[in-house]
Amino acid sequence: VSARNMSYGVKSGYGTVIYGKTEGESLRLDTYSVDYDYADVLSIPLRAGRSFPAEFPSDQEESLLVNAALARHFGWQDPIGERIPSGHDGGFLSGSIIGVLADTHIQPLRHELEPALYRLGHGRPSLQYILVRVSTPDLHQILTELERTWHSVVPEIPFGFTHMDEDVARTF
Repeated sequence: VSARNMSYGVKSGYGTVIYGKTEGESLRLDTYSVDYDYADVLSIPLRAGRSFPAEFPSDQEESLLVNAALARHFGWQDPIGERIPSGHDGGFLSGSIIGVLADTHIQPLRHELEPALYRLGHGRPSLQYILVRVSTPDLHQILTELERTWHSVVPEIPFGFTHMDEDVARTF
C-alpha cells in the first residue's frame, strides 16, 4: 500500500523551480508527493540508492527521490547525497537525494519525459490516491474489504476505485 498526489495523465499539480547547471538557467521540476513504498508498489526500478521505506520516518524532512532524467540533466554519475540548487544565492532545496528512480511516463507519450522530484508526503493532505497492489484472483473479496475499511475510517466520503491498468491504458 502507498499513495500519491495525482493520477496518470495529469501533471503533478505543482512544480518546483530550480536553477540549472549553467548560470541564469532555470528548470521547472514536476514535483510529486508520494507515500512510503511508492516505488515498490508500482514496481518502479531504482537506478541508485533507496526509496522511501517506512523504517526511515526522517525521510519526510530530509530526503528526496529524483528520476534518472534529473540526474542526467545535472550530469551526476552518482547523485546520492547531492542537493538540488534552488537559487542564484547558492541555496538548495531542503533535503538530499537518497535514490534515483527509473524514468517513467506519467503523462501521455506525446509529452517528453521531464526531470522529476519525489517528496515523501506521508500524512499530508496532498496524498489523494491510495495505491493498493493485490495478487489474488478474488478481487471482489479484496474490494469488499477495502470498502469496509474505507467506511470505517472516512464514512463521510464515498468509496471509489479504479484499476490502474485501465488508467494507464486510458492515458497511453
